[in-house]
Amino acid sequence: MLVFNDVDRPGGSAWTQILTECLKVVEDVPKRISNHQIAQKANSNPLDANELQSLPRISTPLKEEQVIFRGAPPSTRRERIESSLGTLVKSYGDRPVQVSNGGPFSPKAKQYLALAQNKLLTHDQQQVMGQVGMKKARNDYLEQILRSPLGEPFRQSFARRVASIAFGDPYTEVGLIVDAIDSLASFASSSLHEDRLGQVARDVPLILRTFVRAYQTLSVFVNSLEVHWTDKSFQEEDRKSGDIGTILGSLEDSLRVLAEGFGKFATDIGLEDKDLKAATTIVGLSGG
Repeated sequence: MLVFNDVDRPGGSAWTQILTECLKVVEDVPKRISNHQIAQKANSNPLDANELQSLPRISTPLKEEQVIFRGAPPSTRRERIESSLGTLVKSYGDRPVQVSNGGPFSPKAKQYLALAQNKLLTHDQQQVMGQVGMKKARNDYLEQILRSPLGEPFRQSFARRVASIAFGDPYTEVGLIVDAIDSLASFASSSLHEDRLGQVARDVPLILRTFVRAYQTLSVFVNSLEVHWTDKSFQEEDRKSGDIGTILGSLEDSLRVLAEGFGKFATDIGLEDKDLKAATTIVGLSGG
């Protein structure tokens, strides 16, 4: 092969230049992941232990006094109902309510409950309770949208997040990464018969270590990355499918080529046992 004989080229031999460029593409995968993890750690600013002792109050305290019993005792039927409902509302959270299809209260009871609520809760407290209900309604509606085809542009899918972190998104380099991996493995395999100068053999340990590190780093990362809350269609197999599976598969195949082709020459080419063992473990080969 001409590449192995082209040694008098400006900037180094043809093989050296190919090796440098391809290794850089592969090395960028674990480098991007590492940079992301460093940035995540820097951005996670844990609160001081003293700051966790208490939480801020979001509104004024509930009225403790029996507001509806002020003044004269209730004399009319409506006042007596309000008085009874006042006690019910204040103790409502202390015991479960059996809810039927029509709800726990009749329309008339709800009317009296609202009257009692106005006496027991301040305006600010009623606003907070209303906001909580609105937030839940918004969340339910948002979840329905995210599960529908309309939500696709807003979903941060697992594959999309991995690509943006590890593969150079928005200009994803998956094809370039796979080509770099496959090219180095192909050149290494061909060199066994065609590289009369032995250039490639001395670089095989570096290639193998680079592939092992890329495979291990990517595998650990995709297995530990948390699923984004908008990814409503996530399944566990997504961790090894699509572009992720393509790159991991390319690394596995290339490591097999290197381990099978150069394993017997490990001592002669400076390939350490631990590196060869790591490669054979990934591809499921015995020995090493």
